[in-house]
Amino acid sequence: MLDYATKSGLGYGWKSRLARKCGVTPAHINNWLNLGREPDLKTALRVATALGWDFDRARPDYVPDVKRADICAKVKAGTAEFVEEAPLAFDALDNYFKRSRYAVYTRGGQCYVGVDGDSMSPDYPDGSAIVCAAWNGDTLPHYTPVIARVDGNAYTFKLWTIDDKGEQVVLVPINHAHQPIVGTLSQITPYLVVLGVAIIERKEHHHGK
Repeated sequence: MLDYATKSGLGYGWKSRLARKCGVTPAHINNWLNLGREPDLKTALRVATALGWDFDRARPDYVPDVKRADICAKVKAGTAEFVEEAPLAFDALDNYFKRSRYAVYTRGGQCYVGVDGDSMSPDYPDGSAIVCAAWNGDTLPHYTPVIARVDGNAYTFKLWTIDDKGEQVVLVPINHAHQPIVGTLSQITPYLVVLGVAIIERKEHHHGK
C-alpha cells in the first residue's frame, strides 16, 4: 500500500492524508496495515478510489487471450445414423487446417466449430460453439470429447473411449436418449480434440411492426 500511496500523489504523511480522504483516523489505517481488522465495503471503496485502484482507472497487468471469431464449420452431434449420411455442410475436415478462408485460427492452431444436434447436451447444447485443436496422435484419456472420423468420410462429435486392448472404440453421447457408436480403430479415429465451449456473441434482430 505504501508504494501505491506514494504513486497516487499522497506523498509523505500519506497515512494522515489517506485517512482524511477516507473519512477515518490514521489509527484505522495502521490497524488495516497490521491486519488487525478489515474495513467495511464502503470504506474499502473509498480507499481504493483514493489510491487510484478504482475500476475506471485500472490498468490490468494481465490481459486474457480473448479473440472474436466467426464459426467456421458445423459438426453433427446427433444419432448414430449420421455416419452413413453426407458428412458435413462444409468442405471436408481433411482440408480444415489447410484452407485459411474456411478456418478461423487462434493460438496453437485452434478453431471454432458449431454443434448441430443434441446428443452432447447439456454440456454442449445444440447451436453452441466448441473450441477444437487437431489431434496430435497421443493416447486420449477415456471420455475425452472429440470430433471423430467414422469410416473415413464422416464426422461426429462424441466422447472418446477405447477398451483395454486398444481395439474397440466407443463414441459415447452425453445425452442418454442417443445411442453410442461402436467400431474398431480402423473404422473410427479422433480428428479434433475439443478443448471447451466458446463464448458466442448473439446478435438481436429487431423487426419493425
